[in-house]
Amino acid sequence: MRLSALYDLAAMGAPAVAPLTDCLLATAGRDRHVAPPKDDPRYYGKSEDHLDRCYSPRQFVPEDAAVALGAIGAPAVESLAAVLDHEDPWMRINAAYALGEAGPAAAGGHADRIGALLDDPVTVVVRAAADALCALPCFGPATVGRIRKLLASDIADGEEPAMGEPSLGGRWTKQNHIRYVVSLALLARLAAADRPEGLEEAFLAGLRDETGYTQAVACQGLERLGTPSGLRAALRHLQPRRWDPNHIRLAGHSGHRRGGRPTAS
Repeated sequence: MRLSALYDLAAMGAPAVAPLTDCLLATAGRDRHVAPPKDDPRYYGKSEDHLDRCYSPRQFVPEDAAVALGAIGAPAVESLAAVLDHEDPWMRINAAYALGEAGPAAAGGHADRIGALLDDPVTVVVRAAADALCALPCFGPATVGRIRKLLASDIADGEEPAMGEPSLGGRWTKQNHIRYVVSLALLARLAAADRPEGLEEAFLAGLRDETGYTQAVACQGLERLGTPSGLRAALRHLQPRRWDPNHIRLAGHSGHRRGGRPTAS
């Protein structure tokens, strides 16, 4: 019944925008942007209450009203854009999400408004904005500059564990996650013909990230950008990271004889 109601509201279009926006705003002030503890099932999106809503690095479930507003699209865009300035981080998160769902044709004019949230003091808002920008690859040089800053500078509380997918292995932090997502937003931005200034510099900053995921996306971006300086930088980055099976085998034998750990370049 709940899903049917959401579909019906989305099908109503413009007449449903005001009441849905009111429903969304009514959920403010409940600290839903604060992630539950890692031993809480809600951290993994497994609450016993299917209507429970909160933000988590592992599982973000938006408000039903935000889902419906995003599905309505263009008629809801201005109402959602106004919520981007709300004092409650949960409201900013849901507004960014819904505008991303509305898509570039409807919400592209607000891509840089969402890009401004990359400077938000609340890290989970930054993450939500990064996700939305992947769906709105029409942002301008100001947002590219903010992405470059995120890729080049440490993020407040960014070293906190993000508890990513177990298959990633190792240590995965909030900063790792945000940088990976904004690098994907940059990569998506290359698909448009009117490429803004600063893309190469932003991808170059991504090459210096500590994880191979962001580095790999940055290399793809420089390849697609195709500038001579960018291609040279990508090549220089990849040269010492080559994977030669014979080299690895010899290094392993050498490390074994010395009692040390094998290494690979």
